[in-house]
Amino acid sequence: MTAGETATEYDPSGHLLISFLGNYQQQEPDEALMEILARLIARLCKLYNISPDTIATHRDYSKMTTCPGKYLYPYFQDKSVKKRVKKLLGKR
Repeated sequence: MTAGETATEYDPSGHLLISFLGNYQQQEPDEALMEILARLIARLCKLYNISPDTIATHRDYSKMTTCPGKYLYPYFQDKSVKKRVKKLLGKR
């Protein structure tokens, strides 16, 4: 049931996986974490020439995971993470 470096049923080949400390199934992310997350993703977008339009989570590809947690996932669903990254990259 595990493909690659993640405990999900999909093959993450070609995906850039990011891990960070915290259990966002139990705790809410604060503004500092959201800023750091956006800056990290923006840096990786530049470094690897990745479009911020492709930002997604494990949950977007898997039916077997709650990653990145019920308190962090809404920021991906409402596209606020993507908007922050695009702003940092100077894109609309």
